[in-house]
Amino acid sequence: MRALHVCLIVLVISFYDFQHTSVHSLTSLNFDQQITSQRRKLAGLVHFFRPSDSHSPALASELTTLAKDWQGAFAIAAVNCELFEALCELQEVRETPSVRVYPPLPGPVHEYEGEESVKGLLGHLAMYLGAKVTEVTLDSEAGFRGSRPGVPKVLLFTEKAGIPTIYKALCTVLGDTLDFGIVRSDQTALISSYEIPSFPRLVLLNSDGKVQPYDGEMKFRSLFEFLNIYSEVFVTGGSAQPPAAPKPWRTADLPELTQASASDLCFDHENALCAIFISSTKPEEDQISLFKTLQDKFGIQENVTFMWLNGKIERDFLAALEGISVPALVFVKPGNRSKYARHTGVLSIRGVEIALGKLKTEDRFKQAKGKFPKFTYRK
Repeated sequence: MRALHVCLIVLVISFYDFQHTSVHSLTSLNFDQQITSQRRKLAGLVHFFRPSDSHSPALASELTTLAKDWQGAFAIAAVNCELFEALCELQEVRETPSVRVYPPLPGPVHEYEGEESVKGLLGHLAMYLGAKVTEVTLDSEAGFRGSRPGVPKVLLFTEKAGIPTIYKALCTVLGDTLDFGIVRSDQTALISSYEIPSFPRLVLLNSDGKVQPYDGEMKFRSLFEFLNIYSEVFVTGGSAQPPAAPKPWRTADLPELTQASASDLCFDHENALCAIFISSTKPEEDQISLFKTLQDKFGIQENVTFMWLNGKIERDFLAALEGISVPALVFVKPGNRSKYARHTGVLSIRGVEIALGKLKTEDRFKQAKGKFPKFTYRK
């Protein structure tokens, strides 16, 4: 029996390398958080499989590519029905492999029956993208820029008809904090005004009106990371001051927690989870790479932000975490009564995934000693 179990694990890894993919490994503990709760806004796709499925490896390859390119736009996940039979029964999976679509509520869950390719799967999920994109012309541009003062604007210049799937996805995810407009190729006066050299071209209009061109790849993740830096919560009444220039910790692979970054990264977000790597020196490159991967994988879906803190300098902060010595990864729940929990498992993608699942289902947090935060270092 033990040999069979080991064989099954090897076969599962051949389907999905969950430590290096954006496809989420689902269990009974995290299914609701990863899929059900996301349905308030996003569509989800779940591959139910067994290690003996001959067709699943090819399907897993397509889903892995889809998840990598569209992480954050859709919830892409997989369930091993050999290991989590009760979950598959609860989801009424009668046979495997099965690909289920979980559209935004109140849409019904249904079996995917289309072409099992990235193109086919993406085309189906794109039907559930709800995009509020404004058609911007020379006559309407002033009104578009003047609407919702203090909110940055995004303009896509395109020669194609319709609204691209990438743009719909960006609007779906960031539409609460950014306004999205589209300019067609026949708007020659606007194209000249913005000095657009070719199509497609995306520009961001900061809250102060400054034009920030985007020069990266026209892919969802690259565009999302660029726009998310400028995403600001809208203040009703139009009284908000223009936001400051982008803060360096917003673009760092592993931002440092200091007096300057504390509110932005962690302590002004009561519903968030702050994953703080406490070290006496700046993290090594391999550690930074690991935490960047963790942020990419869990940041949006788990509402968690990974950062590091210099425990040698921030001794007062460390003193509030009784029993913690460096190096250590600590999960902090900010709020009026800040709580924390030390990560005791393996510091790996899988280890952190297990820890996050347990934190959501078990009370593993301790009350911090004193009031958070206490910082001495401003950067």
